[in-house]
Amino acid sequence: GPNRLLRGCMLAYGGYGIVLDDSNDSADEKRFTVAHELAHFLIDYSEPRARAIEALGDEIIPVLDGQRAATRVERLHAVLSTVPLGLHVELMERTTAGGYTAQATLDAEDRADRLALELLAPAEDALAAISSLAEPAGPSHGSRRVQAARLLAARYGLPEAQARDYARLLLKDVERGSSFQDWIGSVK
Repeated sequence: GPNRLLRGCMLAYGGYGIVLDDSNDSADEKRFTVAHELAHFLIDYSEPRARAIEALGDEIIPVLDGQRAATRVERLHAVLSTVPLGLHVELMERTTAGGYTAQATLDAEDRADRLALELLAPAEDALAAISSLAEPAGPSHGSRRVQAARLLAARYGLPEAQARDYARLLLKDVERGSSFQDWIGSVK
């Protein structure tokens, strides 16, 4: 593919992973990159690998590590168990403008971002921190979002762009309030 900037990447093999980041990035960008790549390791590599080993036993490890091909019986068991087999390789192709070429890639990146945010700024704690900003008598919605983003960046060391996105997401939950189902569940 075309040459492009790369904030970070994760290399995983044999149940272990290594994360690389851009040494020119700021500390908050590096922290988010490492959390994002750790999320990829957990979601896209470690969890599917663990499911395959649980379903097919330790003898499947050489297949997962690319040391031997799966037998027909192992492939059949993998299909029936809905577990992946073979060496995990995920190269995220991008357009020359830096966009993702497939919806599956966009979805994987979104999942990794969401887990990275949870690792760095747990939603329950972050919601509590910004809840006073969402008071109806408080500042306007746009102002609350800016204040929340600043708070998230300062308290949790999130990069500006991720703090803005997370603030928008969290404020949406706060401003929505309790649902009818929540209210019914509390009336006994």
